[in-house]
Amino acid sequence: MCARRGDVANSLADATGLRVKAPDGIAASGTLDLVVETVARRAGTVNLGTVLPVYLDAKVGPVLRRVEATAPGERVHAPFTVRVAPGATPQAYSFCPYTVQDLGITAARVHVTVRPAPDTGTRTDTNASLAAAGMERTTV
Repeated sequence: MCARRGDVANSLADATGLRVKAPDGIAASGTLDLVVETVARRAGTVNLGTVLPVYLDAKVGPVLRRVEATAPGERVHAPFTVRVAPGATPQAYSFCPYTVQDLGITAARVHVTVRPAPDTGTRTDTNASLAAAGMERTTV
């Protein structure tokens, strides 16, 4: 249990388990591929998804996938892609993958670190930027 943010994983009794395969870091402007996996309790539809924190400048696609299990005990999985915006703040985040079958839900918190975007080789001339804005740099 995390003293600051609560449990790392929660599950209702008899809900499916949850396994997540994902890298632990990504650069801003990068793509993070993850797989959410579970073992079905019975044959039928299993919903797998992931939720990003609202303060992370990124999009996940798709948000939800429905997978059909053909038998109890079958391992099912679904891939998801997280696209991190170039302006995302470099810091630690956590996203929440989940699985639902027959109203039994399991959710987890997975940590990921966003690193600064790679240097593109372009530099901004501060003095030129200030002059264009009608300002001047002074040294004290």
